[in-house]
Amino acid sequence: MSAIEQLKSGWAYPQAPMQRPLRAILIFVLLFLVFSLLQAVMAFVAYHFLLGGSVVDLSLAFKTARDGGGALPADSPFMGNFLKAMVIGMTPAGLLSALLAWFMARYGLPQRQGMLPLGHPHINMLQWIIMLVLFVVAMGVIFNLIFWIVGIDPSTYETSAKGLSDAQSKAGLVEKTLADLAQDPKLFVLAIPGVVIGAPFAEEFIFRGGLFAGLKNSFVGAPGAIIITAALWALAHGQAAPWMFVGVLFVMGLVLGLLLLRFGSLWVTVICHVLWNAISSGMMFYTGTHS
Repeated sequence: MSAIEQLKSGWAYPQAPMQRPLRAILIFVLLFLVFSLLQAVMAFVAYHFLLGGSVVDLSLAFKTARDGGGALPADSPFMGNFLKAMVIGMTPAGLLSALLAWFMARYGLPQRQGMLPLGHPHINMLQWIIMLVLFVVAMGVIFNLIFWIVGIDPSTYETSAKGLSDAQSKAGLVEKTLADLAQDPKLFVLAIPGVVIGAPFAEEFIFRGGLFAGLKNSFVGAPGAIIITAALWALAHGQAAPWMFVGVLFVMGLVLGLLLLRFGSLWVTVICHVLWNAISSGMMFYTGTHS
């Protein structure tokens, strides 16, 4: 089927196999581990050189908390600064991981050269604007609807100027950390690229890149690829986000998977992801400086 015929059919994602399922899964596991390792390394670098913290003291604090049978509190000076360093370090970690995902995708089926679907989505500027506006509005409506269905007040998940020390807020660690970083605009500026660019590129290239391609060509097909990548992407946020957010991210993952299938280009999901994170970061900055 030609590209034009695919577009006419309404689904532009490449029909020909791009990656073997088992190989895609193995590459995904490797990339996820590398991304996690890079983020930790970059966090230690940022913690030491940008926040003036001692890595030795931080390690001792973690060891003391672990020996005491507990975890280091998020609002403690050591943990608070390390979380800030994690967010700041996301920029190089995310971009390096995305580059590695692009390179590793070349180890796919020879006839497709294993390339990620990074072609032009064949939509003009007006269509881009309409799609992005609809995406943001739809996600806002869906998220509020989810909160309404489960009977939870969305305001309980909002951040405040207290940031990590706000015990009343049920927001995730990243959201509270951004609210904390908002108190220091210079650090906030350093953190924003990681949230808005680093994370979206790495996550889209790793989850809805090679893994999606491999799963789509397995027995689960396109529906299974959308559901599985959405579930794994949401669960990957489980350590830093409350389970309510994980459920909400799963729904967003389903929508992003459908957009990938419809337009056939990772650039669509990357830009949607970037826009959503940018809006969310702006909200974190506002609540961190005005509440």
